[in-house]
Amino acid sequence: MVTVAAVQVRAMFLACETWQERLCLGLLAYLGPRRSAAARARWRDVDFDTGTIRFYEKGDKVAVKPLPKELRDLLCGAIESGEVPTGSVDWLIPNRRSASVRHKGVRSSKFVWETVRIVAARAGVNAHPHAIRAAFATLFLESNPNRLTALQALMGHERVDTTMIYLRRLNRDRDMESVRDLSWDAPLPEQIDTPYRIRTGVAAVRGRRPRPLAERGAEEMLADLKAAARRESFPAERSVLPSSPLRDCIHPEPVLPP
Repeated sequence: MVTVAAVQVRAMFLACETWQERLCLGLLAYLGPRRSAAARARWRDVDFDTGTIRFYEKGDKVAVKPLPKELRDLLCGAIESGEVPTGSVDWLIPNRRSASVRHKGVRSSKFVWETVRIVAARAGVNAHPHAIRAAFATLFLESNPNRLTALQALMGHERVDTTMIYLRRLNRDRDMESVRDLSWDAPLPEQIDTPYRIRTGVAAVRGRRPRPLAERGAEEMLADLKAAARRESFPAERSVLPSSPLRDCIHPEPVLPP
């Protein structure tokens, strides 16, 4: 499953080079329509007076959604540029090649996929239209907690259980952030005393040929660790951490059969 973070969506906006790319990404990112609904939207579906936009969703269901301010500014900028056909029957998202523009019949949404993939590649992001739709849902929940029913209407979901997927994903990502505070309190190599310093799996011995840690210093290190564990009121066997180099270097005595 491809997921896109907010910072990556911003990078994609910066990577847009044409009005076609800006309008395509803007429509997907600000309202999260399915790519088929975005492909079928025309300029006549935008009502600047009421600040709404109309989409034809799955099953030809009509969905009227509020027009975000930044998306409204983007649409106005496209009109003022004079570079985009903005007649009532013109598509809200132009085709990538003007010669292929058609006003009648069912319009394929393939060009929406291609546009998103091209812009994403330019920005160094792995994304497709549905990933942008999911990013919209996540950003909406982050900005508007407990507005699950509103998101359900914006996404065009028949069941709230479908919308709950995005809430669970958001909660999961937030819960995983707690791992950033996990600490073993393990010393860095430069914090280890010289007799115990480990270099490429061997102990550095003053002026002598380096020998494996298992041959020298292991018992002394283990004794120090056990003493520290007792001082901290921890069981001695927990003093050797799973990530400790002693795990790989110390060879315990073999257990003989009875």
